[in-house]
Amino acid sequence: MFATLANSFLNSRFMNTTQISSSQSPKAVALALFNEFLNEGKSEVVDQLISPDYTGPTGQGVEGFMALTAPLRQGFPDLHFKILDAIEEGSKAVVHWTSLGTHNGVFAGVAPTGRQVYNEGIAIYRVENGRVVEAWSQVDRFGVLQQIGALPSLPAAALAKVGGGTGPDAQTQETRSA
Repeated sequence: MFATLANSFLNSRFMNTTQISSSQSPKAVALALFNEFLNEGKSEVVDQLISPDYTGPTGQGVEGFMALTAPLRQGFPDLHFKILDAIEEGSKAVVHWTSLGTHNGVFAGVAPTGRQVYNEGIAIYRVENGRVVEAWSQVDRFGVLQQIGALPSLPAAALAKVGGGTGPDAQTQETRSA
């Protein structure tokens, strides 16, 4: 329950992007990107949140950012992100998130399976003048491909031996050792 309240607070506290400005904090920009663009599908905010100077793994500028997110929307039209934590330090914002979506479109060359797919990741955004100029992320791509049947899953006995797993019930090493 606390996590739900905290997420609601974060979302309401930093989501007033009807007045996006260059003075917004990196955390406010990152949260607006998740909530307004990724969750609500408001593509018109991308030009306000992503710099023309953006550099990422799929290219530069707004087009480069859209090339990164378009396959996710195609493969998982109902994809929804939940923010677990957001931290700001200087010009950077770090967002720890989970996502859940239904594989109802082609993703990574795999035809729709109708399966619910869970993922978890961390994204780091560098923001200048209220817009993202660089982004890095760490996500469980292997787990997503397993969940849609593109890669074989490890048997439960093997996962128990290594202490790993994929999905909302899987615990991380940090959780187990805490």
